[in-house]
Amino acid sequence: MTPPTPPAPEERHPVDVGLLFDLRNPDAWHRPWADHYAHTLELCEEADRRGVGGLWFTEHHLFEDGYLPQPLTFAAAVAARTRRARIGTSVVLPALHHPVDLAEQAALVDLISGGRLELGLGAGYRRPEYALFGAEFGRRFQHTERNIAEILRLWREREVTPAPIQDQPPVWGGFYGPRGARIAGRLGLGLLHIDRTVHEHYLKGLAEGGHAPETARVSDLLPIILSNDPEAAWQRVGPHLLHQLNSYRQGALQGTGLE
Repeated sequence: MTPPTPPAPEERHPVDVGLLFDLRNPDAWHRPWADHYAHTLELCEEADRRGVGGLWFTEHHLFEDGYLPQPLTFAAAVAARTRRARIGTSVVLPALHHPVDLAEQAALVDLISGGRLELGLGAGYRRPEYALFGAEFGRRFQHTERNIAEILRLWREREVTPAPIQDQPPVWGGFYGPRGARIAGRLGLGLLHIDRTVHEHYLKGLAEGGHAPETARVSDLLPIILSNDPEAAWQRVGPHLLHQLNSYRQGALQGTGLE
């Protein structure tokens, strides 16, 4: 049997590799905060020079390890030191912020970067964060949808100045369940989650919002560890991954009475 012919070079689709940063700095590996942030900026600059496709930043509050609380602020610093990579958030929590503030911050990142912003927005999952901001955890999905819609309106109607370079920066919904997927669809966002079980809800949301199904966009975060010696790499990386997993689980329980 003749093996299948590989696709011609022009038919191949390149893969953009991106890096996600949460800027954690736990006690076990702690370094001075200013050094930690400076080192990350240098890493982003070098990754951009080497052709990385995207640099992404994420938001959480009240983590003991100093999880990045203001991703758009850091994204602006990265935008000023890079030239090619897309600059994204995965995700910012709009229910914790005023939509005018987010629309202005995001526009500035787009301007500083020369039109490279990808804005990912989500509802979050931690009660202490909502309490910190005086926001209603039980209505986080309604408030998230409302604030995203308002950000889009502010840009569309040019009610914040200066406006972003991109006519509308790409906006993504970072949702993992059916309810959020439907919100992303209704608002005409891309969905930052690849899962067959929620894709049908995303398509239903697109229809509800009057958006054509061919406008659907999906993407996701896929952790990858590259190493010539996987066993040695695991010894180095494993403790960090375990810390990350345990802190996410602990964070989900905080404020529920199940800690």
